[in-house]
Amino acid sequence: MNDNPVKTIIGFDPSLRNWGYCIANYNENTQVLEFTKGGVIHSKPDKEQRQNLQDLQSATQLYHGLHNLIGLYQPNFLVAELPVGSQSSRAMVSYATCISLSAALAYQDGEHTIPLLSITPQQVKATVGKKDASKDEVMNWVSEYYPEVDDWLLQFPKGEREHICDAIVATHTAIFN
Repeated sequence: MNDNPVKTIIGFDPSLRNWGYCIANYNENTQVLEFTKGGVIHSKPDKEQRQNLQDLQSATQLYHGLHNLIGLYQPNFLVAELPVGSQSSRAMVSYATCISLSAALAYQDGEHTIPLLSITPQQVKATVGKKDASKDEVMNWVSEYYPEVDDWLLQFPKGEREHICDAIVATHTAIFN
């Protein structure tokens, strides 16, 4: 049994093309959550292929990157801001891919499971304090509550920071709410 009070967490902001993530350490004794890095895993399917093969390529590329990330950091927990619905058939493909990949990562081979804490987009926005919080408001919240992340977060372009910040707020929400 692992009695180490510091738990490693990988937080996700799943998406078919730009899957944001953050790496965090949570000390159960002090209840301090520290974010150490983040990034975005991109999928780039071959546009010459038919759509279902593009989707398969995207899922495979994402899984490869995410599986490597989990292997590298050996998290005690995963957190994902899982989608709750879609308004088009293309959005439903992204929804299904995000749900399926999250499950595959958490439950791997049925023996090596990693607890998966799921958060809704509404919970993320509630943590920020507005039910219709914009991407900029989410990023500002992260800078206010976790100013130390700016040391590494500001190295990313704004579009990538948005995904990383969603993963950070989802992780914060899973731990403290």
